[in-house]
Amino acid sequence: GYLGKFMVFEASTAVESVTATVALVFLVFVGSALSFLYSFQVYQRRFLAPGASGKPSPAAARYLVVLLAALVVLLGLWPQPLMLLSRAAAAALTGSPG
Repeated sequence: GYLGKFMVFEASTAVESVTATVALVFLVFVGSALSFLYSFQVYQRRFLAPGASGKPSPAAARYLVVLLAALVVLLGLWPQPLMLLSRAAAAALTGSPG
């Protein structure tokens, strides 16, 4: 997801080599493209394939999806609380001071 890629790019600022940074950007781009492809295949099989029902979901499921989408957008726009939590968790797991 977004936070993982953000943390990788944040860590890449410590890398001085331009080649390593270009390679990192390339790998992140390829990973994102592959993620899009396999996610789209699931959507395509469910809704675009011949004979796909595509029935509307119950209202509760739609509200849950909207709520989760809003949460994802909020965390994408304001990732600091989640980043602080993940750093604290990493410090607890590695035994290093947070």
